[in-house]
Amino acid sequence: MGINYNIDKIVDTIRGNFVKLMSENEEFYRDYKIVLTFEQQFISEKRKEKNTIYLVCKLQEATLMYGITTLPLTIRAIGEGNKIEVAKKLLFDYCERYTNKNDSSNTFKQFYTTPTIESNFEEVGSTFRSLYSMNATFVVAQGMVDLPKCFFYNDSTNKFEEIGIISFTPNYSNQIESQAFETTQSRTRSVAKIGTLSFNITLYEFSGELTNLVRAIMYSNEVGVNKLFVFRFEFSDGYKTPDIECRLVESQTPYFYGELTIQSLTFAR
Repeated sequence: MGINYNIDKIVDTIRGNFVKLMSENEEFYRDYKIVLTFEQQFISEKRKEKNTIYLVCKLQEATLMYGITTLPLTIRAIGEGNKIEVAKKLLFDYCERYTNKNDSSNTFKQFYTTPTIESNFEEVGSTFRSLYSMNATFVVAQGMVDLPKCFFYNDSTNKFEEIGIISFTPNYSNQIESQAFETTQSRTRSVAKIGTLSFNITLYEFSGELTNLVRAIMYSNEVGVNKLFVFRFEFSDGYKTPDIECRLVESQTPYFYGELTIQSLTFAR
């Protein structure tokens, strides 16, 4: 069953995202403002100002399952009067900035599609405006922990750099030594001998230091197989791993015509 959520909080988050985006580019948006409402509230707004971009949220049916609520909604935008550039830039920048992002309390994750133009030259009051539409999905769950940020130490720049990963699969195994039975009624008391951490990351293959090092290990003797890699991971709930020194165990990089190449890299500490 999904947790209770406050739809007003979600709308406030969307509104806050837009305001923050505009304030960070104040010179471009200086003469413009936004009004974000539900459909019912928008109908009551009779007067439409020329330099105001109107955003209307339309809620769709939510899905409740196993503690997660999936809430789709549609955001329709009425652009500024007699122009198209401002609303277009604002919506595209918004999607790029906030899709696949959590809110500050890790209660919901937001996803957006890029906006589409539904129509142009719509007469609204004394101006002509463009109508935009984009879809959003909010996944609501209490205390969610999702894909962490991955940082790789670049020997060329002597600093950690974030790399975009598609998946992260850590694996910890512990070699156990069990004491021998003394009688038929005895129970073993295991002793941990060796703990091993390994992890797999998948990512799109782009030119860069990590890709170059992996290729050098795989295809030549430029870099030895004992090359030491250093990673850090930051989780959405605030946990940060210490520096993890590890070595490349396996690399799989299938190439297909017409598709982006995905690397699968496994490291062990």
